[in-house]
Amino acid sequence: MAMATKNKRVFGAMPPERYDGIVLNLKKGMAAQSMLTVFTKQRGWMRIFLTKGKKAMQGVGGLLPFSLISFDAWLKGNTFSLGEYECQGNDMIRNFSYERYVYMQIFVEMVLVLFPEGEADGAVFSLLEHYSQALPVKDTRILTIIAGWHLVSAAGFRPDTAQVQVYLDGLDESG
Repeated sequence: MAMATKNKRVFGAMPPERYDGIVLNLKKGMAAQSMLTVFTKQRGWMRIFLTKGKKAMQGVGGLLPFSLISFDAWLKGNTFSLGEYECQGNDMIRNFSYERYVYMQIFVEMVLVLFPEGEADGAVFSLLEHYSQALPVKDTRILTIIAGWHLVSAAGFRPDTAQVQVYLDGLDESG
């Protein structure tokens, strides 16, 4: 109980909440701070500050993109801070070519643009899990295109198939 009191003093009045998610990216900021973006089952995507050197941030595993993570986060004002975490690193990403990494980041950007921060979506979380599992064995370009179509559809953008027309030469009868 003393530890919880200490954490409240460090992180603010709200008790920590537990989240399960998939790491989207980690951006290193100032010397003592970084920002982690995670898509969680409970809250959709969220940004979490990591402050290096604090005893409250203790964890296992590398924070690599598309790694599974379980963590505690404290909300102080509008800012989440990372507490204890356990991350099942997606180590195969360390060996990816620059091209494969770029396609992964394109997919991450699609998630961040198509879905609002803080809104849980089980279908998108499931798609992210499948994408993560397929990365080591599938062509990243094709995988990203197909998963991107699913993201666009999950966001509510669907073509009207009754109105779609395909022209062999690019022109219709009216020119």
